[in-house]
Amino acid sequence: MTNELGALTIALIYDLNNTPSRNMAERMIVERGFKEKGEHNGMRVFELGKMRMYETGTELVRADFAEELKEDVIYFVCSHFSAAGKPAMTTHPTGNWTANPMLGGKPKTLSTAAPLAMLCALRHISKVDAPNTDRVYEATHHGPTIDKPSLFIEFGGDEKTRQDKKGAMLAADAFYDSMVDYLDKKVEHSKVVVGIGGTHYPQKFTALALEKGYAFGHMMPKHSVSNANGDNLDMLDQAISRSQEKVEAAVIDWKSMGSPVRVSIIKRLNALGLDYERV
Repeated sequence: MTNELGALTIALIYDLNNTPSRNMAERMIVERGFKEKGEHNGMRVFELGKMRMYETGTELVRADFAEELKEDVIYFVCSHFSAAGKPAMTTHPTGNWTANPMLGGKPKTLSTAAPLAMLCALRHISKVDAPNTDRVYEATHHGPTIDKPSLFIEFGGDEKTRQDKKGAMLAADAFYDSMVDYLDKKVEHSKVVVGIGGTHYPQKFTALALEKGYAFGHMMPKHSVSNANGDNLDMLDQAISRSQEKVEAAVIDWKSMGSPVRVSIIKRLNALGLDYERV
């Protein structure tokens, strides 16, 4: 399956106060040719073709102003934090599965995911020559919550990795190339899906994307499927509807959850009229 995306425009937003974010933006300005074109609402603006980059001092998980930008798809160029300290390049959608958001966004509300843009980003970071660096999807988490299609593209790990300018440059090159492909070429994929189950770093979903061309939108990790009041499966309605490209199926990380939970998930998917696969 292919999808022509040539008419779209991209807004990149980076945080001047975030070292990896700033380093990745600097790489795109110095090496890729973004040119400064004035200001927008107090933010410096850089342009290159169908891409416009905005410099903000706002923490990106709280960058709700992105909703008002005129571009079609929003890329947040951000640092990645890992409690385990493992270096990583990642991409993910935004939104909060729970009623108590800790890092920006609205309670129990998902942003509009951008499955094909994320698939492009994942493919390009997977090719980066960066030993001992994970290149993966992350499950949907944190803010901002916006209606426009959006995604986070991240580099980091522990504090030492977040200061690694060379690693940030490699990540920036991969993310830039993914945006060029997304804008100017046909994006090859097999189907658009949502993911249910697995961990915060859903390795099985990453493998399906890279090996079989599955374009994942929202990914609900197993710890978000249930909450203190029971299941959280009403959120699957948003996971399916809030996607730039139409969701065709759900993929369930089968062994990550027990049988009663799987039964509840399938019952909900049947009610929503969505097919599922197990992995």
